[in-house]
Order: sequence, then C-alpha cells, then structure tokens
Amino acid sequence: MPIRACAGLDDKSPLVSECLPRALSGTLSLVTSQGSRDVTLMRKTHATALLTFGLLGLGLTGCSPIVAQRGNLVEDNRLAQIQTGQTTREQVQYVLGTPTSTGVIDGSTWYYIGRRTEQTAFLDPEVTAERIIRVRFDEGGTVQEIMELNGAAEAAYVEPVARVTPTVGHDLNFFEQLLGNLSKPSRKKKDDKKKKR
Repeated sequence: MPIRACAGLDDKSPLVSECLPRALSGTLSLVTSQGSRDVTLMRKTHATALLTFGLLGLGLTGCSPIVAQRGNLVEDNRLAQIQTGQTTREQVQYVLGTPTSTGVIDGSTWYYIGRRTEQTAFLDPEVTAERIIRVRFDEGGTVQEIMELNGAAEAAYVEPVARVTPTVGHDLNFFEQLLGNLSKPSRKKKDDKKKKR
C-alpha cells in the first residue's frame, strides 16, 4: 500500500527517498509478520510430529515381547560333545552344567530340562522352545544313553483326588471365631504368675 501512495512521484523528487523506505518497511513488516506466523506454525507442526513419534515409539516398546528362559536349555553343539561309552559324569557336568533333576530311585539318570517363553504385553506367555534331555550312566560313571524326550507326548496326566482329610474338633462359625477369645483368660496373666514363683 505505501508504494501506491508514492507512485506519482518521479525519481528526482526528494519525497521518493522518504517514501521508498516507508514502503519497503511496510512490506518488510508484512513479510516479517507472515514469517513469524509460518515459524510458529512450523514449530507447532514439529512439536506435534515429535510427540506423535515419541508416543508411537513408547507404544512399540511396550509391545516388544518379554523373553524368559527357565531351566537348562541345552544347545545342539554342547550335546554333540557327549559321546556314549566315553564321556564320564564329571565331563557331562562340565559340558552341560548341573542337571535340572536326577533320578528318584538312583542318581544314575540326569535330566536337563529347559523352556523358553515369550510374552507380549498382557497376553499369556507362549512357549517358543522346550527341551528335555535324559542322560543315563552305567555303574562306572560313563554315559550309557543320551535321549531327548518329548515332554508333551510322554507326560502322564495325574488326576487329583477330590477327598478331604478330616480334622479333629468342630467347625466354628464366624461369630464363634470372632468372640471365641473373649471367654478365654489371657495367656499373659498365666505367664506372669509363673514368673512370680
């Protein structure tokens, strides 16, 4: 707008030198105010994008699975080092580690039981790897047999017994339990009498 006000003047007029800087400053202030709006808009856009990606990143890390390993999950390369008829009990323990369980009747059977599970967020854990290795030793302490067991196929179902073990005495109801100690003398009084003697 200030440029139109100065449009009728020629280049030699003294008012041109005054009019042009005012016109440019008006244009400059118009550009500056638009630029500051653009900068403010750009900052808001960057802040929104940063917040969105930050929350998305947190959400994705919350969905990464939790991996848990329990027991001794024996790898194939360690198991290949055990030779039937040659490897001793001490060598097995050195290569595979301490057994997870030993035989109940005799200690000549060792079990290496391991399981790896993955749980994502609040879902139930999922078994990703499971392995049961049975190592049997002869009387001399040398490996007699190495066998991998299929836990699910060879597991026996044990049905729980529904019987109840009887107890001596009678059942107390809620009020008998609540008020039962009021009629009994305090134990502390008896103990005090014993100390005085």
